[in-house]
Amino acid sequence: MRATLLSLVLSVLSFSAQAADWPAVDPPAGYRLLGATQPGQGACSTTPLCTVETLLACFSRRDEALCRAVWPAAPPGVLFGAEQRRQAYWWSWRVAEVAPLGSGEAEIAIAGRHCGLLSQAEPVCRTTPAPATRYRVSRRLDGLGWQILDWRSPTEANLN
Repeated sequence: MRATLLSLVLSVLSFSAQAADWPAVDPPAGYRLLGATQPGQGACSTTPLCTVETLLACFSRRDEALCRAVWPAAPPGVLFGAEQRRQAYWWSWRVAEVAPLGSGEAEIAIAGRHCGLLSQAEPVCRTTPAPATRYRVSRRLDGLGWQILDWRSPTEANLN
């Protein structure tokens, strides 16, 4: 009985420690701005939220190195090929939902909105955010940080 109780206590403590890693949901008007690189701002995988933000920065800044730092399973040659000629852009986003999926894994839903090209001096955000994209994150196998496993954007069928 003591072993069962000890096992239960350790499980609860382990879950609590992992739950502390998950970000809080932002209020509906609580948007963050992502744009030009700031000094010291690079790839980050120390927390689940920092890992998702690094992937968002990869796309916003058109910086493949940021993608590869947090998304090890990225298929070779699909990021920013010749067919993708979009310019870097400002992106406003917030954490819309967090769903723990098991030990060291969660899905973080990000609602975002385009705020213009980075060539603009100041961002001009659209008032209506896009439907949330869901990013699945997990601890790295080596235990040193977090990684993006995959993500899914809403489909047309989900938008109606």
